[in-house]
This record gives sequence, C-alpha cells and structure tokens, in this order.
Amino acid sequence: MRTTQLLSLGLSLASLAVAQTTVAWSQVGGTLVKTSTIAGIAGQGYETAPVKGSGAQIQSGFLVHPQLRTSVPFVVAPIVDRNVNPNFAPIRIALKDVFADLDGDVLQFQQSALGASVSARIVNDTLVVSSVANGSGATRYTVTASDGTNIGTTTFQVYVETDVAIRAPGGVRKLDGNLDARVPHVFAQVAQGTASGRLGTGGECHDGNCLTTEILLPGPASISVSIFDNVGTPVIAWSDDIQSRTLSGIAPDADGRRAVAVTWNLRSSDGQAVPAGVYLWKIVAQTPDGQKLETVRRLGVKKAD
Repeated sequence: MRTTQLLSLGLSLASLAVAQTTVAWSQVGGTLVKTSTIAGIAGQGYETAPVKGSGAQIQSGFLVHPQLRTSVPFVVAPIVDRNVNPNFAPIRIALKDVFADLDGDVLQFQQSALGASVSARIVNDTLVVSSVANGSGATRYTVTASDGTNIGTTTFQVYVETDVAIRAPGGVRKLDGNLDARVPHVFAQVAQGTASGRLGTGGECHDGNCLTTEILLPGPASISVSIFDNVGTPVIAWSDDIQSRTLSGIAPDADGRRAVAVTWNLRSSDGQAVPAGVYLWKIVAQTPDGQKLETVRRLGVKKAD
C-alpha cells in the first residue's frame, strides 16, 4: 500500500511539472527541511535515467521551486513617510541603501505614484523627490527593484503641508524625527570556527565577519534588538539602557545625534554559526521624554567566497 501511495505521489508531481509549464520547477539533489534557524534544502537525493515523451522530459528526484534556490531582492530598510513644506529642497534617496540582493545581482529600479502633490524620478540608483507648483496633500510612491527575474517592493508617502491641505493621515513621519537606525554594511560572510553568540555594543569584528546597525540617539535611551531568520524564528536578542556617560564617548553627527553601534557576530544564542540568508533586526528605542522608534532592518549573511 505504501509503495502504491509513493508511486502515485511521484506520478502526481511529474504530471504537475509537465502540466504547469509556466512554473519553472527544477531538479535538485536534496530534501526540504526546517530547523530552528533555517528553512531550505539539505541532504542527498537520487536520480535515474530521464524518460522522454510527448515533448517532455521527466526524471525521478525532488522538485523544488526557484524561490527556494534563488535570492529575491529584499528591502533592507523601508523608505520612511515624510511631511514636507511647499517648495522643499529635493529629497535624494539612495536605493542601494533600501534594496539588496543576496546573490549580488545588479538591480534595476522603477517607481510609480498615486497622487501629484510632489514629483519623483530615478537618476542612476537614486530616487529624487521634488516639489511641484501648488502641490498639497499626499502622494504615495511604490518603488520596485528587479534582478531580471524577481522583484522586491516598498511603498512610502510624502505629504505636503499647506493651509489648504487636508489633515495628514496618521503615522506619517516628520523629517526632523530624532530617533532612527542606519545600516553601514548590508552583508557579511558566514562565521567560521567556534565562538559564543554575541549581540550588543562594543563588539569586535574579526575579518569583517559581523553585521552592525547604528541607532541614532539624541540622548539617553532604552534600546532592544531582536534578530529573527527569514521565517520568523528567533536567533538572538539583546537590550540595554544607554546612559549619558556612554554617549559622551561617541562623536556626534552633524545634527547632534550619536550613533550607537549594535554588532552581531553571526551566531545564534547557543553559539551556532547561522547559515546564509536574510535576517530581520527588530529595533526598539525609547527616550525618557517618550520618543519611540520601532523599526525593522533586513541584513544578509552570504556564503564564503
């Protein structure tokens, strides 16, 4: 009975591969697995001689969709919503800081708009948002990055504040927001050797084998960082109260904020080196006067060259 069921399943998969010609399934020698840190392909499969017929070629083994073996462009940091005044200076957004691709593919960018209170164009890899005469109200932009096969997408809104404009929708971020987070480098290579998992301030990078997010603070704040893999499994977490004494040792940026670097050595809390993939950093920061930042950054771990 079990042999019959397996044969039936194999024939069903083969039929699906032939019938669904628009879905590019392919052979791999492995099985699908999910562990505490990754979902993907592992192990060794098997192959037999191909069978041809009716213009199709079928070979036994495992069928895997390209999404499980091809990196899709992903959003490192969403473009934030903005409130602006009429005749504002052009806003330039470097799209290489917004999107990334784990395979290192060259990305092509496009944008579309819903609304006409501002205008935007893409110059090389930079999105330039400019004012328009008599513009008021909201314009929502969708920006896509393509590697030629797959796309990643992010949306954001620009709201022009005037006396005649309607009230801005909730959640629109002010340009002068004090709390923020930036990513100096999007990628690092898989950790080698053995070590304890470490996430926090004052971390050391050996051969560049780490990832860092800089949290921009106007003063003392409580911050926490939780890292998850791309299927939502917790990997490692850290939190601390950043005091004035710590901030005094960090040179301020031009706007007076200080960048607190939080570094991860690419290992889970139990010391295991994490596999290649995209990892989500949930960042929360709150100041004593009630300012709060809650955001997500996506960073990549690549296989060693």
